[in-house]
Amino acid sequence: CIFNDLAVAGKAIQRDAGVGQLLMLDLDVHQGDGSAAIFADDPSVFTFSMHCSEQSFPIVVQPSEWDIGLPAGTTDQEYLQVLQDTLPKLLQQARPELVLYNAGVDVHKDDALGKLALTNDGIAARDRLVFAACTEYGAPVACAIGGGYQKDHQHIVERHVLLHRAAAEFMPAFAAMMDTKRAAAAARAAQRRRQHASVQAVVS
Repeated sequence: CIFNDLAVAGKAIQRDAGVGQLLMLDLDVHQGDGSAAIFADDPSVFTFSMHCSEQSFPIVVQPSEWDIGLPAGTTDQEYLQVLQDTLPKLLQQARPELVLYNAGVDVHKDDALGKLALTNDGIAARDRLVFAACTEYGAPVACAIGGGYQKDHQHIVERHVLLHRAAAEFMPAFAAMMDTKRAAAAARAAQRRRQHASVQAVVS
């Protein structure tokens, strides 16, 4: 990619919306070398990449804070088991206020460049696993459709649509989570105002 859209979005939301810790969750078939290099010296962004370790690109791998390289030919069951085991630990380690998710579909078995072997069902299950883990942890997710390479673009579109379907499925859970966060923030603000008023009364 010429521009790392998620990296730009992440720094913009930190600057403009006061978001603190970010998690770059890269599940493209290629190792997330760009994000790893950009945020190598930035403690406010935790970079994670789960990819095929046998891709010809990137030639020089830039180490993420956590990399998992999978062998060529990894299937749905194998991939999903690793992801399911990893996500809770990853979220606890990174402690993100926001997850930036690169949902690459070049993990598909028919992708022209990718060497993994997921099916459409596997990609859909992957996206649901990400959303389920993030809602359980309590972190909202911003998503970007990632790589996908095939002459018949209709197949790529169908794979990208899987992300939107999973997001729609989990939207009520995310909305409830954000309502809870807003209520908690309002309660903390009210408590601070009461404490300030008490101090002012004592001073007076």
